[in-house]
Amino acid sequence: MGSLEEDLAPKGECPFRRERESNLTADTPVGLIGISYHTATLQVRSKVGVAAVRLEQMLRRFAEAGFEECLVLSTCNRTEVYFVGGSHTEAQKILADGSGVEMEDLEPHLYAKSGACAAHHLFGVASGLDSAVLGETEILAQLKGAVTGARERKLIGRHLDFLVRCSQAASRRVRTETDLCRNVTSIGSLAVRNAGLGTDGLAGKKVVVVGAGKIAERIAKDLVPIGVEALVFVNRTFANAESLAARYGGNAFPFSELEGCLSQADVVFTAASCDNPIIDFDMVQRVSQLRESRQLTLVDLGVPRNTDPSAAAKAAWHVLDMDALMGHCEENSAKRSASIPKALEIMDEELDEYLTECTRRSAGPAIEALVNYGEQVKDENLRWAEGKLSHLSEKDLKVVTDLASRMVKGFLQTPIRELKEELTSEQYRDLVLKLFHLEAGGQ
Repeated sequence: MGSLEEDLAPKGECPFRRERESNLTADTPVGLIGISYHTATLQVRSKVGVAAVRLEQMLRRFAEAGFEECLVLSTCNRTEVYFVGGSHTEAQKILADGSGVEMEDLEPHLYAKSGACAAHHLFGVASGLDSAVLGETEILAQLKGAVTGARERKLIGRHLDFLVRCSQAASRRVRTETDLCRNVTSIGSLAVRNAGLGTDGLAGKKVVVVGAGKIAERIAKDLVPIGVEALVFVNRTFANAESLAARYGGNAFPFSELEGCLSQADVVFTAASCDNPIIDFDMVQRVSQLRESRQLTLVDLGVPRNTDPSAAAKAAWHVLDMDALMGHCEENSAKRSASIPKALEIMDEELDEYLTECTRRSAGPAIEALVNYGEQVKDENLRWAEGKLSHLSEKDLKVVTDLASRMVKGFLQTPIRELKEELTSEQYRDLVLKLFHLEAGGQ
């Protein structure tokens, strides 16, 4: 399956640009830049991937550059930045600088989207439609983690918050109303399946899992019924390794004992978040000496890579990385692929609702200014009337007040409805403000 946009429109053309040109930026001021497995090899993705240790620094760069909102979604298959209040050019520069990659090297792999197209893209990502493993669900937890990180740094505002919530709603509908996510193979499950192909199966093998996140846990869960001889968990935060060991019947070791664990293993899975290889050239050499030419299968799920690929190749280890695994991910997907048209239909419906609500929200300041103006005119004229009608009883004065309120409400009812439903573009909101000499947010 190609990228989501390739399925819907000519290459490079947003599927919504022709139909919703006026809505692309005015009512949905969200921008997006990113790279993914569609546009870049693992080598490039490894350089751009934002590990947890670099996330705070990256988000701080966006805040210092004046971006109002910013969300960085970085997984093994994509690194994407969703933002409000900044330019695509500046966002690309920050991503390149933060990754230590020259812009001219990064630019050919980047995609950039705005407004409805950016929203549509996130809807597809959250629904598993744009995943290397079609329909996988791990992306939801990854998106939630990205939002949490940005929210802690006060970079999630009303625009990104609403976009993410709508993308999650679209995802829920796709997952419950189609077969897209049924019998899906996660990255972790795919790793376990393919590791066994090169080792006559994993039963009776000594297995090491490096990392303690969602992918590591998926690997552990799939290993339990296989019946491995030994299952070892290694993580920089030892308590997390202990937690996995307790849940899945293994043993936990501190990161300082990684070399010893590698020297005894038959199969190693790495799924750690780090900027540089944790199994570097020197470690590979030392472990190779301890192993005395015994074969080792290593499945590296890190982006950036957890293992120095040149060193592992020199040691004659059998290495599977993300790109190698992606070659196997089409298996068991025929039924799920048949669900794509229905899933896209759902996304279109959810996108329309999202855009409609964005328009209503954008009209809010103009409507508020119009209502305030009406109230001001009413109050001024009531004060004038009360001076002329001092002989009226309190009951009669209330009738006059109610009449004034009803007249103002009736006069404003049609323009307010039109601003919400028909005359939704920014030019009409500006026209209303100009006609009544108003400013959005007040008179």
